Amino acid sequence: MEKIGSKFNTIRWFSIILIVLGLWQYHHDDSYAKLGSDLLPSAGKANILFREIKEDSLEGIVGFLGDEVPGFDHIALAYQDTVYEMHPGYGQGFYVSGPAQTNNIPVKMKTGVQWQHSFRSFIHNSRQSENSPTISFAAIPIDSMVAAKMANFIKSMNSARYQFIDHSFSALTNELLPDQQKGANGAFTCVGLIEKAAEESGLNGGQGFVPDSLESIRIANPLNSKCLLRLGTLRPQLVYNQMIENR
Repeated sequence: MEKIGSKFNTIRWFSIILIVLGLWQYHHDDSYAKLGSDLLPSAGKANILFREIKEDSLEGIVGFLGDEVPGFDHIALAYQDTVYEMHPGYGQGFYVSGPAQTNNIPVKMKTGVQWQHSFRSFIHNSRQSENSPTISFAAIPIDSMVAAKMANFIKSMNSARYQFIDHSFSALTNELLPDQQKGANGAFTCVGLIEKAAEESGLNGGQGFVPDSLESIRIANPLNSKCLLRLGTLRPQLVYNQMIENR
């Protein structure tokens, strides 16, 4: 019975950790630009894009509590109407730029670093003009020189692997640590690639959009009371929150 109780307490701790991390990073903003809206920034500008879709599994994420990761699921760089991103792979075909749009963008199935989508086709994220899985998105402008450096870095990582993620205990304490997300083992998450590119551009003294101190936290270890547990917190939503606070 003691072993069963101990296992139950561990699961309970783990569930609490997931919920706290999600609530800490979640930020609701009613100013999300809608496709076709006057709020939509110019496609030719440099922006960091954030996207939330209906099914996180399509973004390479295994969520929890039924929905998915609280907040945005995916992040990318838009520069000169080209979107640079790390992605598990889009279905091959021609992606439309939105409702009633005729500008079709050819996209090949590729897992990893890519720059195939246009600004609008990335947001609409569908081969059907009237059927988009995008629930919400945001675009935050950045300096064009920073964007150019970021785009060059991302291109240089063309052979890097995509880091599929879940919210297992192992992922939180290993794969989701900031260094692991940012290519330590030759693989990146979507947010790891963008944050690493921002750091390499020299943004904020080389710390990128998110200060190093916020990319992980230490909490009491439910498995070992003698040491603290380090959890990775780097998510698209965290980058969004930092950019909103600092603009």
